[in-house]
Amino acid sequence: MNSALLIPLFLRIPAGQEGFGFLPAPVVHALGWTVLHSLWQGALAALLLAFLLLALQRQKAQVRYAAAVVAQLTVLVAALTTFTLYLRWDAKTAVQIAAPQTMAQVQETLSRAVAETPWETWQQQFTLYFDRHLPLIVTLWLVGVLVFSLRL
Repeated sequence: MNSALLIPLFLRIPAGQEGFGFLPAPVVHALGWTVLHSLWQGALAALLLAFLLLALQRQKAQVRYAAAVVAQLTVLVAALTTFTLYLRWDAKTAVQIAAPQTMAQVQETLSRAVAETPWETWQQQFTLYFDRHLPLIVTLWLVGVLVFSLRL
């Protein structure tokens, strides 16, 4: 029995791509990083809203409600901005990767790799780990969106 038949079509990763059959790889990359960044962005907005609501304790409910709506809109705008920036970044790096490198560029890249600090190494490992797992993150996020949409 062919094991490829057991994998649903939307979970199959085309050879040489990290994307889905219905989403191009740059969109999956941008969406995955947007999901990850929205965690800290939402937490920061919630923390700021909590302090703001403490300061607005004696105000009318409409004022507190408006502050909460602004916080939610801020998270939405931050997520859309993150998605747009990552999508543009993917387009720029795709052009850079496709361009042939000169020997000077290769030597510069190697010298930067030798001069890395432990923080840069940790950051690269973190980025590489999540870059490899972005299709899984996006899949789980899409399943969550589907489940909560069905509850409506």
